[in-house]
Amino acid sequence: MFIYIAPPDTIDFMLSKKRDKQEAFSFFCKAIGQHELPEKVTLDKSGSNKAGIDKMNLLLILLFLFTGIFYQIIVQQIKYLNNGVGQDNCA
Repeated sequence: MFIYIAPPDTIDFMLSKKRDKQEAFSFFCKAIGQHELPEKVTLDKSGSNKAGIDKMNLLLILLFLFTGIFYQIIVQQIKYLNNGVGQDNCA
C-alpha cells in the first residue's frame, strides 16, 4: 500500500499486489499532480517507496539544469509508519 499524507489528512493511497519502483513513482506523480510538490515525505522502510521518490528527485535535478530552479523532496523513513496508519482506521 502507498499512502500520501499531509497531516492531519490522508491525501491519497493506492493498494497494490506488489510494490515496485515504477508503481511507487507513478503513485507519487499522480498524488503530486493532484496536490502540490511536498517539501518532505515520510515513508516506511520500503525500498520501492524510497526508489520512487529518488526517481522524482532525479527528475527535479534535471529540471534544475534546464530552469535554474532547485527543488528536492526531503525523505524521512520510519520503519513502522504503516502500523500507526492502520490503527487510525480502527478508531
